[in-house]
Amino acid sequence: PGSFYNSGSDEIADELNIIVVDILAGRARWGKEISDAGPVCASLDAKSNFSTNGDDCSQCSYRLDTPWTADAGERRRMCCLNYTILGITLTDHMPCLIRAHGISALPTRQLLTQLKLNKALRGKYYRAVVNIKTQEKTTKYGTAYALHPKITELITDEIKARELQEESNRLLGAPIPLPEGRPEDDPL
Repeated sequence: PGSFYNSGSDEIADELNIIVVDILAGRARWGKEISDAGPVCASLDAKSNFSTNGDDCSQCSYRLDTPWTADAGERRRMCCLNYTILGITLTDHMPCLIRAHGISALPTRQLLTQLKLNKALRGKYYRAVVNIKTQEKTTKYGTAYALHPKITELITDEIKARELQEESNRLLGAPIPLPEGRPEDDPL
């Protein structure tokens, strides 16, 4: 409990040091009982306001945009905002996905704000080393662990920054620039 599990390598870590490639906002409403079943309703893109079923999320009575303000019982019944962090681990440059929901949604939203508003980054997330640990929270429902992300370092080494930018672009599927026509080619 409170550790990170790498499903690819079966390793367990107490903290992660990553470069954030992107943070995606979604939403999900789970059933009343905790089980292996998927969500009752979900949206992979919270900005679109449409669920995977085609329903309008802006009109949904289960919508909850601030899950950190609700207790666990209420969160369980509602369609809560959640985040998926797409990152690159600094140790081996492997891609990683971290799901943040419930009490971890607010710290992840705050991280996104820090990345967007940091003037030294200017939108270049690959220059920020983010350390992610967990913080134990005790509630009337038991113990839970919230993500605790923190920008710990800004990468100033241009070679390392370029390498991380290329890795980020590969994960995002950034288009490869096409070469311009040869000078001897006739324009159409």
